[in-house]
Amino acid sequence: MENLYKIFIVEDDVFFNNILLNTVSLNNRLICSHFFKGEDVLKRISQNPDFMLLDYSLTDMTADEVIKKFKANNPNIKIIMISGQTDIKIATNLIKLGADDYVIKDENALDNLNKILKGYIKEKELLDENNNLKSHFDHLIQSETFLIGTSSSITNIKQLIIKASQTYINIAIIGEQGTGKRFISKVIHKSSKLSHLPLHEIGFHDIDNFKNYLNLVDNASQKLPEDFKKFEAGTFFINEIEDFSIELQLSLINFIKNLKEIRRKTNNEEAHTHRFIIGSKTNLRDLLKNRQIIEELYFEILGLIVDLVPLRQRAEDIGPIAEEFKNDFCRNNNIMQKIISLEAKKKLVRYNFPGNVKELKSTIELACVLSNSNTITEHEIIFNSNVQPTYNFNNVTLDDFTAQFIYNYLKRNDFQVVKTANELGVSKSKIYNMLKEGRFNKISS
Repeated sequence: MENLYKIFIVEDDVFFNNILLNTVSLNNRLICSHFFKGEDVLKRISQNPDFMLLDYSLTDMTADEVIKKFKANNPNIKIIMISGQTDIKIATNLIKLGADDYVIKDENALDNLNKILKGYIKEKELLDENNNLKSHFDHLIQSETFLIGTSSSITNIKQLIIKASQTYINIAIIGEQGTGKRFISKVIHKSSKLSHLPLHEIGFHDIDNFKNYLNLVDNASQKLPEDFKKFEAGTFFINEIEDFSIELQLSLINFIKNLKEIRRKTNNEEAHTHRFIIGSKTNLRDLLKNRQIIEELYFEILGLIVDLVPLRQRAEDIGPIAEEFKNDFCRNNNIMQKIISLEAKKKLVRYNFPGNVKELKSTIELACVLSNSNTITEHEIIFNSNVQPTYNFNNVTLDDFTAQFIYNYLKRNDFQVVKTANELGVSKSKIYNMLKEGRFNKISS
């Protein structure tokens, strides 16, 4: 259903007021109200119209007073001035005061007015659509820990997801295990124009049904079974694409080509019934370089790339995420709310989290169970991952290893010395001296 917009017409000439009313009323997207005096329209300021047609010469007050008050109440209102004045200085001054456009009362006035209003309605539609999408998107992620945080990487990912949701473009989600690839695919799908269609999650370990479906699609002589018709439309989240066999990749290429052919024949925007979201632990360019993905498939699925940054590279988000996990676990298990001590937080930040957000979740939940008081101490923070950060000790001195270790934290913190010193529990003067002595030059080169 199309949105309706309110418009106020303010014109003291009765004849021209009625002409404007009759003209604007022809647009079924506009709900019109008309006024002859400035004081009358100011009484209705609380109705918050979307547009206003305003006469330059009102009998009871100046037009600039009306502009100032309506713009102060709603900066987004579009005010179109209508005047017999042709002096460019008058138009310029009104624009400076807040008017959005200026139409001269001549034989082209009504045509010019209609063009301007159509443009503003289209602009308003796009703004409303973006606001609705953002509201829907915020609702989807408001309690989801994968996207909690204030780091620049998380902000960038949110912006990319919103852009992805507005189009049919294919998406590649790149990230380590536990960074939230599956969740991101769900958010994109639920916020997209294809949200009314199913989301098919197809990973290496549950590929059999989809593989049989692709084989049947390749063999046009066979009738498609009823239970396979679910694959005829929707969003396909192809996870761990690097594990797909060459044979399966070839079938996937043919499937994508068939879909493109259908869209070409129908020549209809509504024919967009599919989208591919590719999940991978490795950059697609590296997969192509290492011949783990067929070049033709690479270019078929290439689209918007969303890089999910590992948790260890956005340490400032660890605290807020941990708090969310802690609150959720205590609430869902009827445990009294707990406080994460400063030392416990430092221990969390210093850890490498090879299992990313999922590992942080299990760590915090275990700490909530182990804690016997209302405070989680560093002793309750236990890391059970078998995958620990690895370092090469071959032919490396203790000083070189220390320099490498500190440099890794500096790089992760965008070379903020004080923040790095606090995380590692060393003096900032030690790091400044190492920078001055060029201890990190060989590492960064």
